[in-house]
Amino acid sequence: QWFVPILLWVLCGAIVGFASDGKTIVEAGLGSILGQGVGFYLLTQVFETQVSWKALAVGGVAGCGLALIGAWLGEKLQDMYEHRRTA
Repeated sequence: QWFVPILLWVLCGAIVGFASDGKTIVEAGLGSILGQGVGFYLLTQVFETQVSWKALAVGGVAGCGLALIGAWLGEKLQDMYEHRRTA
């Protein structure tokens, strides 16, 4: 049940890290926090779902951490790709 969100956070972070030029690990973390906030707003205001602020905080910290791990992996893949391309 939790595997898909974890995979998506890491995968999206890796895509951001790979696609962005330079060292851009922080962008993935900020994007994760922004996405968590928008998701929280949609759930509570648009769909009128009961979600606690505690869930937002826990999900935000976990999501940001996983996105940063993914971004780091994306940076490593980008470095390997560029090194292979120039060699």
